[in-house]
Amino acid sequence: MTFRARISLATAVAVGITVAGLAGATFLVLSRSLARSVDDTLRARATGLFKVAQSGSLDATDAARAEVNQAGGLAQIVDASGAVVTPKVPPFTVPPGALEVAEGRLASSFGIVGSGDRKVRVLSLDLGNGTALELGLQLDELERDLQILALVLGAVTLGGVVLAVVMGWLVARTALAPIDRLSNAIDDVAETADLSRRVQVTGRDELARLATDFNRLLAALEQSRSLQAQLVADASHELRTPLTSLRTNIEVLQRAGELDPADREALRRDALAQVDELTKLVADVVELARGEAPEASREEIELADLVSTT
Repeated sequence: MTFRARISLATAVAVGITVAGLAGATFLVLSRSLARSVDDTLRARATGLFKVAQSGSLDATDAARAEVNQAGGLAQIVDASGAVVTPKVPPFTVPPGALEVAEGRLASSFGIVGSGDRKVRVLSLDLGNGTALELGLQLDELERDLQILALVLGAVTLGGVVLAVVMGWLVARTALAPIDRLSNAIDDVAETADLSRRVQVTGRDELARLATDFNRLLAALEQSRSLQAQLVADASHELRTPLTSLRTNIEVLQRAGELDPADREALRRDALAQVDELTKLVADVVELARGEAPEASREEIELADLVSTT
């Protein structure tokens, strides 16, 4: 996996985790807020219906039935055994906490009965006579709202991840552009051996310093190659003369029988001297090729003598 792909993937993972966490927290907060609104609605509807239930049955008068209809039609009275004592009102399942309310052990309680799309939130209130008022509110609308909210948050999370991948790739491409230029320059130098090429430097960040250092490296290599070429040219010039002279002396020595002993001895000494000179030149060339700095020599001098000479 390329470095650019790793940056994009890391960005997508980080943003995905963040967005998913925010979406989950949002869903939890909103779901609890909607649940509290349902409970507040039940309490508000129970305010008027509670007085009617204390005065008699919920189906005793038209006024009582009107209160039941206004409360959403889901209202009943149960005794401590769990039996519904409002026969003319459509009954619904009694939640477990309602029995404790009817017995007077609890002033009120909330519960959920039913399953699937037919869940009902039930508020149970103690009527003080061994019975409890139960007021229900269907949760189908709440469930639908939560489903829509979950879909919206899921789409937002998915969109955030996709956007993070795209943005991460764009940021990585922009951030790594100097590295791409540097890599292309290295490939070009390796293929063409052109040390005069330079990398464009933009900005003052770490990548700019890297490009600057690479340009300095190319400049040093170019200077080294130039010095090597100059060294070869100088060595060729300096070696040509002693080699030519040595060759001439050797050719003359090949006719040694035709020369006087004194001339042969002079040629022999001259040839040896030229070999020594050639050896010294070769040693100097080798030393220059190594590029080693010459050793500094120290010598004690008398300052008085130096002053007197100036």
